[in-house]
Amino acid sequence: MIVCNAVLTNQLIDSGQFIAIDELFDKYANKILKDHAAAHPELWYPFTKNGKKYNMPILEYTDNDDTLLWLREDWMEKLHLEAPKTISDLENIMDKFKNENPDGLAPTAPLILVPSRH
Repeated sequence: MIVCNAVLTNQLIDSGQFIAIDELFDKYANKILKDHAAAHPELWYPFTKNGKKYNMPILEYTDNDDTLLWLREDWMEKLHLEAPKTISDLENIMDKFKNENPDGLAPTAPLILVPSRH
């Protein structure tokens, strides 16, 4: 889950339910996101604790405020899934991500969801 509220994020970090995302961001974020985050490090401040980043800030672009859905392409390929076209498709993908363990991680590995700000 990704939340936009810094207070709630820090409460979740303190609960032990969040993992640091530094390595995940470095590994999976595209160049545009990395460049934007590097140019605006203050975006990370509300979501950083003990030098680790625990939440993905909303990276605003002056010319783009579209809602995005990120899905792990490697998991999609491993599970032979196509990009969702309907909510039912998305629910199926989320079920397979959760229950078929495409990354081979422990069953408690988190799913990342981004609520809409609208």
